[in-house]
Amino acid sequence: MLLRRGQSLRDLQLHGAGLANNDTVALHFGSFRLAVANSGDERWTQIYSYHRIMSILPFPGRIYCATSNNVSLVETQATVVNQPPKLVVVAKHELNKGFWSLNTFKYQLNRRQSWIFLVENNGELILCHRATPRPRTLGEYSVSVYRVNQDAKNTVPLCGLDGKVLFLSKRRSLLVSTRVSPSIKADTAYLCLSVPKNDDVVYTFDLLGGGHVGPKFSSSLRCLARVCKFKMDDVADYLSRYVSNYYFEFIL
Repeated sequence: MLLRRGQSLRDLQLHGAGLANNDTVALHFGSFRLAVANSGDERWTQIYSYHRIMSILPFPGRIYCATSNNVSLVETQATVVNQPPKLVVVAKHELNKGFWSLNTFKYQLNRRQSWIFLVENNGELILCHRATPRPRTLGEYSVSVYRVNQDAKNTVPLCGLDGKVLFLSKRRSLLVSTRVSPSIKADTAYLCLSVPKNDDVVYTFDLLGGGHVGPKFSSSLRCLARVCKFKMDDVADYLSRYVSNYYFEFIL
């Protein structure tokens, strides 16, 4: 059962979904659980995670999760016969080391001041991290990207994304080619934020510069981002609104 006692369908909040091998579906509900079903199953099977699940991504026939502690694989009967679905750690990211303490890192995740995303780039699994210093100063953010090395079970900091462009916000991320818009630059991250009673704000990060390899928030290593503005008829503007949840109601 996906619903707890006393809950209705209105109480379910879908944070993400993934499809693997055309017959396995994983739904991300809440902060610590997934619902998984294979083709022909009579009911959903719930998987509980000890660490907060931040995002999920279908990737070459499988489904991966980024949690507050690691990157995990959703292992189902399609991958391991006669075994219940479970999460298997494939890499530790240790993103908390860029903060003053583990509690600070967890606090930021709980408050959505920091978030972890998974994207696919040329057949590689990429971990993206958006962070904010505390207390936050306007324009001071950090965007870092890492290659998930499943053989070594770790993540490797990257400078650049092989010419791709990363759009991200509080909860969504999207990796695109520079060909979608002449106003975006290769190996750049665009952090798109919706500001109540104000225009949307887009911060740009040059990922090739090496200054955003990790969340460096000491007093002498602030990550200052540049602000940009897309034209209303620009594809980049639609992408920025999509990831920031501003325009989703009108995209039908």
